[in-house]
Amino acid sequence: MYSSQLGKDIKGAIFDMDGLLINSEQLYYEAGLAVIEKDNLPIPKKAYLDIKGYSSDQFKKFYLNFIDEKTFANFMKQTNSYVEQAINSGKLQLMPGVKQLINQLKQAGVKLGIASNNHRVFIEQVLTQLAIRNCFDVILSHEAVNQPKPSPDIYCAAQKKLAIAPSQLIVFEDSGPGIKAANGAGIDSVLVPDLRDATAKERQQATLTLDSLSQFN
Repeated sequence: MYSSQLGKDIKGAIFDMDGLLINSEQLYYEAGLAVIEKDNLPIPKKAYLDIKGYSSDQFKKFYLNFIDEKTFANFMKQTNSYVEQAINSGKLQLMPGVKQLINQLKQAGVKLGIASNNHRVFIEQVLTQLAIRNCFDVILSHEAVNQPKPSPDIYCAAQKKLAIAPSQLIVFEDSGPGIKAANGAGIDSVLVPDLRDATAKERQQATLTLDSLSQFN
């Protein structure tokens, strides 16, 4: 498939998942805010936006700047419970333009992969629930590599599994750490910000920045 926006042929596309394919970042953000307010925790309301796109270990390390280990464990237990309830009530949805872009790429013979900092079990669960699991040729979670994003490891691994040269691949991301990881793997990136606008630095690091996946061609 030839992309006029990137000026090159694309044979493979690798997607982040949370906040890009599905609205899970919004669910976690809202759940976290609810727990912070209910328990009157000394966590800045914008803290989640500052750590968005990082792994669970990096998330924990960041939040321990504000609360202790016991409080963090309780915070996460409640947050995960809120999110589970939201998912079970049908609030988990595909982001705008996802089905359109996946269909466009598949029809053009482009191989598709997912490279996510989330857990494999959760990835499989939500992709199956939203009926897009079979669209992807390769799925990698943080368990597949030694270092999560912003390390390039997961995109390097996805590139090898897809067996496509980096120059013929494209990465779709919603966060700065993901864009940094793609750059480290030598793959062009498309940034589609979620929850907040992209910073000037993120726009500079990304090959292309869009408001929605539906804008890609």
